[in-house]
Amino acid sequence: MRLVTSLSALAVFVSLAVPASAQVTLELASGKTIEGRVVSDDGAEVEFEGKDGMTARLKYELLSPRGQLTLRALRTPDRDAKAQLALAEWCVTERLYEQARLHFRKALDADASMTEEITKRVAVARKTASKELLTRAKAEQKAGKDADARKLLTTIVQELPLEPAAEEAARLLAEHTAERKQNVMKPRASAGRAASGEDGGARGGADESGQWSADVLDTLKPAIDLYHKMLDANQTGLTSKSQSTAINSFEKSLDDGKKARKAVDKVRGKAVAGDELSQALVVADDKLAEIMADTRIHLSDAYLLRTSYNQATEVVNAGLAEDPRNERLLAQRSRITSAASNNDGGWIIGVGRGGGRRGR
Repeated sequence: MRLVTSLSALAVFVSLAVPASAQVTLELASGKTIEGRVVSDDGAEVEFEGKDGMTARLKYELLSPRGQLTLRALRTPDRDAKAQLALAEWCVTERLYEQARLHFRKALDADASMTEEITKRVAVARKTASKELLTRAKAEQKAGKDADARKLLTTIVQELPLEPAAEEAARLLAEHTAERKQNVMKPRASAGRAASGEDGGARGGADESGQWSADVLDTLKPAIDLYHKMLDANQTGLTSKSQSTAINSFEKSLDDGKKARKAVDKVRGKAVAGDELSQALVVADDKLAEIMADTRIHLSDAYLLRTSYNQATEVVNAGLAEDPRNERLLAQRSRITSAASNNDGGWIIGVGRGGGRRGR
């Protein structure tokens, strides 16, 4: 949305154009973004100039935490270690953990004599983040948002593996793995609609319980077995104490995923439009696409924690070559770009690395 359109509903414009000091994009509490230049900012209200030269005043309450961070970061000198440290801790309270790590590092760069204090603050932040992520993951799981819960649990075991919350996160991930194995051919919502004939798909066959005939399950057994192996390999990778073991496990999972796709493609010729096998193939394709994206994200995260940004990008780009519109992979690529620009290697900050990623 254009600046004038967005701001007109939020503030009264004045006609006086004022020289601008910084070009920014601000995220509003509604999730929309506006572009312009900061004219003045007193920490409670910002004067904003649009591209047309008109200005408006916005209270901080109208901005999202990310929008507020944009302004706070502009006001915080890079070489002011105490101010950077305070900003990092503010980010933790707002659950902006990647940004918190950036400002912890800036504080350390600004004043090496504060290393011990910063390291202690980082240790507290790691514990706070892991507990909050675990609480949020449980809430998502209770709400039936299993994919969102898995994402949060994965963040804990990959980025904060030595925090107490990581043990419970690993256990919950193991439960998710067992459940996914059990429901391997149970349609997800989108695949279920296609398989049942909604949105123009085929009709008949299994319902949302995923009950298929013995013949169909036997036909797809090679692919199902490989899917199970992928789940096991991913669980091993996520809970391994070794980076190398984690990366090898995820790479093996991707190899098994390619074999599973070949196994599925091999039986396509047996399907007839609208029959049970054709519907089961819709579900199989969807489940394989989901776990392949999972695995690529896990593997790229492992490379991120090594600050191997090029390798992380290659992993995600390979997935996007197969599925160019995959929103999760597109988001992951943006995350990698951001991490590379900030030299973000996770929670390994200062001399206290106990809460960071596992060893090599």
